[in-house]
Amino acid sequence: MIRHFLTFLAVSTSLVGCAANREPVGSSELASAEVARANSQETTLVRVIDGDTIVVSINGREEKVRLVGIDTPEKGFCGFEEATTALSLMLERSTVGLIEAGVADRDFRGRLLRYVEVDGGDPGLELIRAGLAEAAYDSRTGYPAHNREDEYVLADALSLDWCENG
Repeated sequence: MIRHFLTFLAVSTSLVGCAANREPVGSSELASAEVARANSQETTLVRVIDGDTIVVSINGREEKVRLVGIDTPEKGFCGFEEATTALSLMLERSTVGLIEAGVADRDFRGRLLRYVEVDGGDPGLELIRAGLAEAAYDSRTGYPAHNREDEYVLADALSLDWCENG
């Protein structure tokens, strides 16, 4: 249990730094970043619901936002608290960017579908890399491909599952 907690603290602390200091690697990632910035919105974080859903204020109106391309454990399952806390730590600044992902604007529950960005970093990708989320809801399972799908799937393949390896 102590090992899990210490590992979690190390991962959570490094996630904030990784998100802020990560540089694009390939030209497709650079092109994707340019398109994403053109379609981004600055918003104020209201609260984190769980590891893949947040509430933001846009022009004084609250909106639920579902992070595109990831899935984190639901309440009551291993990794829920860790994913939710890690996302909260990454987003603890009050302003976050919402970036269109090249998919539908909203899901069947009415939530905005967006990538979230903080200081140029992608918290969804960092959750995958930490093993706290998996790449999901993409062209491999009948959903439309999203702009960062290849990067998310690769990160998922290279990461260790938190609950199996934490």
